[in-house]
Amino acid sequence: MLGDIWDNETRATSIWEKVGMFFGCVAFIGIFWGLMMIGSAYEEHKLCMNGAVEHCIPADFQ
Repeated sequence: MLGDIWDNETRATSIWEKVGMFFGCVAFIGIFWGLMMIGSAYEEHKLCMNGAVEHCIPADFQ
């Protein structure tokens, strides 16, 4: 049997589990932030290619 959902509630969390949880959260936030930056750059690229001049970098077209 799998056990109760509260079986581990009284077990103490080790320092390494806390460090792992911290780095896991930091990695998740970093990956999410990176995907948001890629999406933002792609959106500006599409706007530039569709004629929205205010989103273009003039040096890219010289």
